[in-house]
Amino acid sequence: MDNDLDNIKDKQEKIEQYFYQLKSLLPLGRAWELSPNHLLLKILRAVAAVLIKFEEEKERALAELFVKSPDVLLPDWERYLGIKTTEGDKSININTGNQLRQIKLRHYFRRGEVFSNRQYFENYCQDYGYVVTEIREFRPFMAGVSSAGEVLSNGRDWARHWIIEIDLAKSTPLVNKEFLEQQLQSIRPGHSILKVSYINQT
Repeated sequence: MDNDLDNIKDKQEKIEQYFYQLKSLLPLGRAWELSPNHLLLKILRAVAAVLIKFEEEKERALAELFVKSPDVLLPDWERYLGIKTTEGDKSININTGNQLRQIKLRHYFRRGEVFSNRQYFENYCQDYGYVVTEIREFRPFMAGVSSAGEVLSNGRDWARHWIIEIDLAKSTPLVNKEFLEQQLQSIRPGHSILKVSYINQT
C-alpha cells in the first residue's frame, strides 16, 4: 500500500515538472491567461500526463528488448526464437508466462550449439519437461566414424533414421507430446528422419 502511494506521489511530481517545463515554453506576453483554472493550463497539465505515459512506455520498451522480461513483444520473441507458442496455446500447460520465458531464454542462449549434438536434443526435451533415456542412430557405415565389424548398412529404409526415447514416468511435461514432436521436427538435421518413442506410458 505504501509503495502504491509513493508511486502515485512520484508520478504527480513528474507531471508537475513536465507542466512547468511546458509552461516555460509559452511565448511571453499578456495574451496568455495564466490563472490556475484557465483552459490553457489544464491543457498543459493534460499534455504533461501524456508525456509521463510516454516515459513509462520508453522504460517498458527497453525492458522488452531483453528476452528475460518480454510481455508486449513476447510474440515477436517467439517468432525470432522459432518457438511458436503463446500463454493461451492449448498445447501447453503453463499458467504463467515465467516458465515459457525461461524456456525461450535457454533456447536463445543455446542457439549457437550444433544441432547434431545429442546433448542439445536432450536439453531441448528437458526444457519442456521430458526426460530422454536414449538417442539411437541408424546410419550407413561411414569411414572415420564407424569401426571394424559394424554392418555396412541398416537397410535403405532406415538409413539416417534416429530415435529419441523418452521416459514418461520420469517426465513432468509442460507441453503435450504432439507439440514436443513438432518442435523437434523443426530443428532436426534436414537430411535425417526423426522418430520419438515413449516408454512407461500409463
